[in-house]
Amino acid sequence: MTRAPRAAPSALLPILFLLLSMPARAGEEAPVLSLDAAVGEALGANPEVQAAEYAWRAAAHVPRQVSGLDDPTLSYEAWNTPNAFTFDRAESNIYSVGQKIPFPGKLGLRGKAARLSARAEEQRFAQKRLEVAARVTAAYADLFQAERDLEIVRRYRELARALADSARARYESGEAAQQDVIKADLERTRLETELNDLEETRRGALARLNALLDRPQSAGARAAADLPLKPIAVAVDALERAASERRPAVRAASLEVDRAETERRLARRRYLPDFEVRGSRWINEGADNGYGALLVVNVPWVWRGKHDAANAEARERERAARAMLRLEKNVATGGVRELYARADRARRNAAIVRTALLPQARLAFESSLAGYGVGENDFPSVIDAFESLRYLETQAVDEVAVYVRARAGLEEMVGEPIP
Repeated sequence: MTRAPRAAPSALLPILFLLLSMPARAGEEAPVLSLDAAVGEALGANPEVQAAEYAWRAAAHVPRQVSGLDDPTLSYEAWNTPNAFTFDRAESNIYSVGQKIPFPGKLGLRGKAARLSARAEEQRFAQKRLEVAARVTAAYADLFQAERDLEIVRRYRELARALADSARARYESGEAAQQDVIKADLERTRLETELNDLEETRRGALARLNALLDRPQSAGARAAADLPLKPIAVAVDALERAASERRPAVRAASLEVDRAETERRLARRRYLPDFEVRGSRWINEGADNGYGALLVVNVPWVWRGKHDAANAEARERERAARAMLRLEKNVATGGVRELYARADRARRNAAIVRTALLPQARLAFESSLAGYGVGENDFPSVIDAFESLRYLETQAVDEVAVYVRARAGLEEMVGEPIP
């Protein structure tokens, strides 16, 4: 039986090389969302950011409340003693106005503590903005990585299909073993399962991004085709100093230390008495009218134990605040070192893969494929070169995503954009 002629393997070479450079087409394309636009949208719409802002604005109204005097009191008394009390007649009618006055300095310390707390809330709001921006960037990088990996794997799936056709043609002409056909089909099938995994990853990244942007989960978006790899122009030591001084979380912890110190000073004033003054007007039946004055002083030394406990509590809270400040500084400086190293490594690796390894891998694949076409190479060597080239293409994308995530985390640690 005469078989239908098939294309020679050498005739497939231009097609295979074309497939390597073809962009894979998606069925339905969503609008492209830039990284800057995503971050800006999240900072305006994210519920966590809004909640932190409202908490700060609420705290800003506390100082005026706690630093003011209690409301004055008005009172009325009717006296008939020693006669029985009747509602239509009293021997004396007493009208009084009173005011409680804390010991001097207490109200000022309460107001100062509240102002420090409000300023700490403002810094926590600023920190929340940085955290959300970093999380948006990480989700965006995940989406970028999944989309680019999907494009790569789709291209290589078509390439694997072309290789399978080539191997089948050689097998039918008696120039190759059936094992070559099976290996090519196996590679194509494996790429199909990898596409399913990557599609799941893409959907998960888009779901996280939509949640951070407070968008409906049905909203679609695509990442940009590429992300910049700008070198970090600031030395790591300078970034560490900036993080330990300007990171909002560190500033908030420092303000909490100041607040705890103020609360401790206030606790020591619990041993000092508070006052209440009252002035009265007496309207007397059958006698001269008159005025009265009353001074009330509490005695804090009787139940001293509760005031001792309050001072002990304030002392421990101050120690806790100082420990939290050290923790925040350690988190900031340690995070800077780790993320700087990760970003620098990813940028360098991406440059090496793009400029050196990928061109070499393409040449190796082309050489292996050409050798297979004339019978000089076996099919497993073609598959090995195929896998090496695909791995390097995905590695280039992965290193870009790692760099973008690390740089965003670094800016969150430092507390400001990095040039």
